[in-house]
Order: sequence, then C-alpha cells, then structure tokens
Amino acid sequence: MVIGDVQGKGLGAVRTAASILAAVRESAPVAARLETVGLRMSCALTRHNVGDRFVTAVLAELSDDGTISLLNYGHPAPLVLPAPGGITWAEPDRPGMPLGLDVLGHCRPGRHDRTLITGDRVLFHTDGLDEARDPAGHFYPSARAPDS
Repeated sequence: MVIGDVQGKGLGAVRTAASILAAVRESAPVAARLETVGLRMSCALTRHNVGDRFVTAVLAELSDDGTISLLNYGHPAPLVLPAPGGITWAEPDRPGMPLGLDVLGHCRPGRHDRTLITGDRVLFHTDGLDEARDPAGHFYPSARAPDS
C-alpha cells in the first residue's frame, strides 16, 4: 500500500504523481523488499521530476502473521486504533526525507514495524487530517492529541 502527497498543484504535480504511481505498480509485485519499491519511486522522481517537486509518502506491507512494516518518506505518520481502544501514532524510528529531497541529506526512510491483532485499524492520511477543523473552526482532538 502507498499513500503520498505531491508538492505543488497543476499538471506538473499530476505528472509527478503519475510517475511515482507507475514506479509502485511496476515494482511492488516483484520487489523482494519494501525498500526496493521506495528506491524505484525515488529513481522515477529523479528521472521525471518537472519543477523540482518533492513527494512525501508512506509505504506499507502487511505480512501473513499480522506484522505491518511502514517506510516513511517525510509523510504524516499513520494512526493505529488498537482493538482494545485508544489511538497511537505509527511513528518512524527516525525522520525520513521526502522523495526528491533525498539528495540533500540522509536518504533512508524512517521505519516502523508492529504486529496488528484482529480488530486493529490503521488510518493512513495526508496532512489534511492535521488541518481539519470542526464547523466552529477548532481542530479536531483526534488529529491533535491522539493519545487522549
């Protein structure tokens, strides 16, 4: 699974998104490791990037034993809603650079692994969740303080 957010708007952003999605579709079915899919996405962005755009993304892989592996390229961390209740962030072990900016510094993505049990839910989202407000203009509590 992949979720991402392309910097910018317009046709350039659409082309960037298309090149990233093509890299995922091409590599995910045959890649032995999730990191390989991320590398292919980065290479595609380097080849097809118009206007020096960057992309934040989270790649996810769910194993048969319930282990979910997440690679985070500068994207908001998913929320995990455990079956017993509560909310936690699936924060990476270290910050990852967005795709397209990886040439500026450390280019390995952040990683998060955990085992899910029956009834656990994972919410993948963009920064729109952090910016969501109720009709009165207040931020939603689940987006700001998931541990409460």
